[in-house]
Amino acid sequence: MNQHTNKMTVTSIIEMQSELGEFVYLKDSNIQDAGVGLFAKENIPKDTFIHYTHAYHIKYKDWINLTPNNKYNHSKTEENCEVVRDNKVMKMVTLRDIYEGEELLVDYTKNKTLFSRQLDDIGKEWIK
Repeated sequence: MNQHTNKMTVTSIIEMQSELGEFVYLKDSNIQDAGVGLFAKENIPKDTFIHYTHAYHIKYKDWINLTPNNKYNHSKTEENCEVVRDNKVMKMVTLRDIYEGEELLVDYTKNKTLFSRQLDDIGKEWIK
């Protein structure tokens, strides 16, 4: 599914929700044309592990994104989470306290290890 697709089936949302961590849920993003995003079920403290991204390091500078739950959206100015490398996997952690109902956002331009392959494929001009 294209990450800019706004419509998801109920089945696909249920399947993805079962893969998510205990702190988040899926719903339509507050960002125009962003599709579905991840939202906090409750207040989440800074430096909290949210979930593994299911990306796996194959070789130097080469990652494969295996996750059905890569629904965090991009924000350069309101980033509240980051994707970090933990040995051979990538994981999402909070950068600050996040409030219940707040959308979890990642700055794709700072997290190039996970997204660089996708950015090379689709072009960087859409990330502003």
